Amino acid sequence: MGEIKILDRQALLFERLALTHVDSIYNAALRLTGSVADAEDLSQETFLRAYRFFYRFQPDSNMGAWLFRIMKNIYYNRFREKAREPLIVSPGVSANDLSFEARIRQRRPKKSSLVPCYMTR
Repeated sequence: MGEIKILDRQALLFERLALTHVDSIYNAALRLTGSVADAEDLSQETFLRAYRFFYRFQPDSNMGAWLFRIMKNIYYNRFREKAREPLIVSPGVSANDLSFEARIRQRRPKKSSLVPCYMTR
C-alpha cells in the first residue's frame, strides 16, 4: 500500500513539473523535424522517456532544460539511425550522385534550429 502512494506522488510530481513544458517541447520538436506528425512523435517519446527516468531528475535542477536535452538526444539518435540506413538507388542514377557526404549534409539538422528553453518564451 505504501509503494502505491509513493508511485502516485511521483506521478503527480511529474505531472506538475513536466506537463507545463508540453507546448515548448512540441514547438521545439516542430522546428527540429519540420513535420507535425514527426513533432508529435518526438514530443510523445520525450515525455515517455522523461517519465520512465524521472527518478534520475534532480529536484533542484531545471525541468525544461532536462526535457529539452532528452528531446534533442532522441532526435539525434533517430538522425544517426537514418544515416546508417542503406540508400535505395533507382535505375539511371550515376555513382557520382551517391556521395555519402552530400547525403549526410542534406539530413544534418541546423544548429540554429536548436533553441535553449529560456529563449522559447
